[in-house]
Amino acid sequence: MGLNSSKGKDIDLGDLEFSWTIACFRDGIPTLLAMEAYEAQLSSGQNESNPRIIHQLHSHFTTAGLLLLHQKQDSEKLILFNPLLRCYSLGETPLRAYFLYDQLQQLHFLSDHDKRLPPFDSYTYLFLIKATSNPLVGIGLHGLTLKLGFEFHVYVQTALVGMYFAAGNRVSAYKVFDEMPERSLVTWNVMITGLTNSGEFEKALCLLEKMPNRNVVSWTTLIDGYARVNKPKEAILLFWRMACDAIKPNEITILVILPAVWSFGDLRIMFKDMERLGLRPNRVTMISVLNACSHGGLAEEEFLEFFNKMVSKYKITPDVKHYGCLVDMLRRKGRLEEAERIALEIPSDQKAVVWRMLLGACSVYDDPEMAERITKKLMELERSHGGDYVLMSNIFCGTGRFSDGERFRKLMDVRGVAKLPGHSQLT
Repeated sequence: MGLNSSKGKDIDLGDLEFSWTIACFRDGIPTLLAMEAYEAQLSSGQNESNPRIIHQLHSHFTTAGLLLLHQKQDSEKLILFNPLLRCYSLGETPLRAYFLYDQLQQLHFLSDHDKRLPPFDSYTYLFLIKATSNPLVGIGLHGLTLKLGFEFHVYVQTALVGMYFAAGNRVSAYKVFDEMPERSLVTWNVMITGLTNSGEFEKALCLLEKMPNRNVVSWTTLIDGYARVNKPKEAILLFWRMACDAIKPNEITILVILPAVWSFGDLRIMFKDMERLGLRPNRVTMISVLNACSHGGLAEEEFLEFFNKMVSKYKITPDVKHYGCLVDMLRRKGRLEEAERIALEIPSDQKAVVWRMLLGACSVYDDPEMAERITKKLMELERSHGGDYVLMSNIFCGTGRFSDGERFRKLMDVRGVAKLPGHSQLT
């Protein structure tokens, strides 16, 4: 959120709040109000992605000596330190979290003549574990948490499970999980996610059945896994088991099950069940539904039934993506003239992708006249897209109009348009 200044520049309200907070810290020991404001602002995620603000706070805390509090004020020290550590661990440069940790550790030993261990808490190590991408560093952190007595702390141990899965070390992840005396719902879900991402679907399903309490995340994770590896039957069966377990699917569940439904099921039945459960589709859900209709080969009447229901029943105004699905359905059925008419009616300037979709269909159905009309529309939107010229030239050449094809090739040179070379991701 921003305000407009007299100079015409936007002033971010988050920046103003942090400026006020820093001003409070400058006067000495932070007031309770300032510390609560600081923690709330960083924990909200509103400013955690702004490196300038984070670095400014880090620099001020260091130069003002606010990280060097007396032993009796260790809890206040961590209120300053942990949210800063969290921002670094979740940011673009998580390695800075370790620099911050090392800095405060050294400052502590320099100022504490008794050489006591730094008073870090479970959240400190939770954020450090989340920041690691190096398996060796992760193993070191695991050993450190055991030494400091966090072997029974559920959130620290859960973070270790996720870390080992991310490193591809399923054996260590299982070992940490099995040795946990207490497991939260998050712990179980982290295990299911790790096993699913590793392709261990049978083990993930076995774990799901053993869970004392399952939620929608537990089921959706495994459903998504089956759908992603093209196992639609298993995904749909698991979806119905979730319904029998009295777990109401959310919008994410619907989005991940739709690809399975258009491969191995009845989309209309699924949509009616979704309505029966009281789920209202949003714009993103409807794009997935319409894509499923188009790629699943549904009849035009069925597609239009969903499209009209989106507009009339759910009051969702179609945008270029929804119209694009409609155009895609028509061009797949070879009804290019209707698709062109729909494309002309789309109330958006960002519809070049729809025209290119139709241009490709003209190539399939050998319709150079329509292709030329569409190319003119594309030139009005984007004259520098080399692929449009090449495709139009190929369409002319494919129908024997070689001079027209050559004309478009020369037009590329005149306008200085270059076609990006093809490349492969294989090395």
